[in-house]
Amino acid sequence: MTDSDPQWPVGPGHPPPATPTAGADTGLGGPRPPQILQEDGSVVLARAGEWAPIVEVYLDFQCPVCRRFEEVNARTLKEVAEDGVAIVHYRPVSVFAGAPGPAGVNSLRAAAAARAAADHGRFVEYKDLLFANQPPEDAEGFVPLDLRAWGEQVGISNAAFAERVDAENTVAQRWANARRVSVSGPETDESFLTGTYVGEVLDATAAVAERYSGENAFQGTPAVYVDGRLQGEEIFTAQGLSQAIAAAG
Repeated sequence: MTDSDPQWPVGPGHPPPATPTAGADTGLGGPRPPQILQEDGSVVLARAGEWAPIVEVYLDFQCPVCRRFEEVNARTLKEVAEDGVAIVHYRPVSVFAGAPGPAGVNSLRAAAAARAAADHGRFVEYKDLLFANQPPEDAEGFVPLDLRAWGEQVGISNAAFAERVDAENTVAQRWANARRVSVSGPETDESFLTGTYVGEVLDATAAVAERYSGENAFQGTPAVYVDGRLQGEEIFTAQGLSQAIAAAG
């Protein structure tokens, strides 16, 4: 690794980075540090050549507490990444995937769409819009029509994004139907998840349980780790998050 390369998590569960995409402030919530799409679909925000504390953020786009966390801390996370104070690693998951009612499909559709936005260098901007438009847990939301429109709103003009959103919606619906069948019958074949972003986020959700254990065990979203240490309720304030990052540095 050269001095010009951004620094990111390494080791098991932390794949090497793909090409970074430098962002620009679109008015959706502060600065846009470079966005580096990882092979597992997560996204690192980091300035090139920086060594800094690593802040891992696990979020579910259907999670109301995650929305509150983002309302308080999204700008701070962008700023610390932009300023080289921290390396921010967003890891979308779907703890709501198995929830009854529309919440499970909502969660999967949103996560898959955010992953598709990351393909076009617009994960951060798109994430902000998803949380700004989060539906109630008991109502259908994150529908393909809206997901496609939000892509256009953040500057994604490539038709491949809309096509991916529609395809992933079909996968999410099929997975939810398969889950309902498997509750009372034999386990269904889930090979249809291979190569999909829905499958990717389901894998990411399962992987976090293996990544951390003991006092740092993953217990749900939002979960924030600073240099591998699970943070407590203090990170629900911008000052508390900043202090945790400063203490690690």
